[in-house]
Amino acid sequence: MEQEGLGISSIPQTAVKFISSPSSFYREMPKKGGYAEPLAFIVAMSAVGGILQAALSLMLLTIMPGAGMGATAGMAAGVGAIIMFPIAGAIFGFVGAAIQFVIWKLMGSEEDYETAYRCVAYASALTPVYILVNLIPRAGALLLMNGHSISITGVLISTTGSLISIIISLYIVVTASVEVHKLPARKSWIVFGTIDAVIIIFAVLLGVSTYFMAKKFALPMAVRPAFTVPAAPAVSGRHTSPSAAAHPAGRQPATNQPAAVGAAQPASGAQKPALQQMDATIKAMEDRLNSLPPEQQVQMRRMIDQMKQARAKAASQ
Repeated sequence: MEQEGLGISSIPQTAVKFISSPSSFYREMPKKGGYAEPLAFIVAMSAVGGILQAALSLMLLTIMPGAGMGATAGMAAGVGAIIMFPIAGAIFGFVGAAIQFVIWKLMGSEEDYETAYRCVAYASALTPVYILVNLIPRAGALLLMNGHSISITGVLISTTGSLISIIISLYIVVTASVEVHKLPARKSWIVFGTIDAVIIIFAVLLGVSTYFMAKKFALPMAVRPAFTVPAAPAVSGRHTSPSAAAHPAGRQPATNQPAAVGAAQPASGAQKPALQQMDATIKAMEDRLNSLPPEQQVQMRRMIDQMKQARAKAASQ
């Protein structure tokens, strides 16, 4: 028996009923009744998702701390989520329903676009669930970048949340196909399972490519010894100080002309290769910075600052 109606005042109860039993909800869902109620529902659930995302951002769970920018970035992300989530939900609800409508029609459904939209709109009850699940990729990102260590484990964890969300969405769309559109369950699993399998493959490939990109640009600790300034060579079996090596006998600088405090000293021949390598690395990191996700940009800026400090220290020795 179909529900009498899903009023705006009953949004919390509607969300709970959908989450607790999607199959019974779709079985009883009215296929007609206009767009106002499902639109209000998707906007309300998107707003809840935006508030949840804002809370997580302010607690710095979704923004990596770094260079004193964590709190600012978290505040900006939180305000943006509260504003943008309801707008995006209202817009993409219609777009997503149009895509689903075409697929269902090609599969043999006799339902119209309004029914497809209602299926998509009420599925937004899972928006808070998706946000919580997607904390897993953030944890993976922390494992991936924190401490300058690059781990394939971090990459795998960073894709786990997306895979869980895809699996949940697959179950929901198949349930709607069977209960609302009266399509065979086997056919629904094959069609939507194939679509999601392609998405999963792309997600895994993206995670692997992120791993190699981060391994190339994040400067693991193992690379740092390459930037150590080599000691001056020994002369006649005795270790010679850098100043003595740079100024052979008979060419020592005058002692009555002290160097200015803080003045940069010219790099010795032994220093130049290491300094040039550090300059090239810093430039590559700066060129790559804007193409990284926001949470990785913060960590990358910290690393660039550390590299510049190490370079300045090496050049002054």
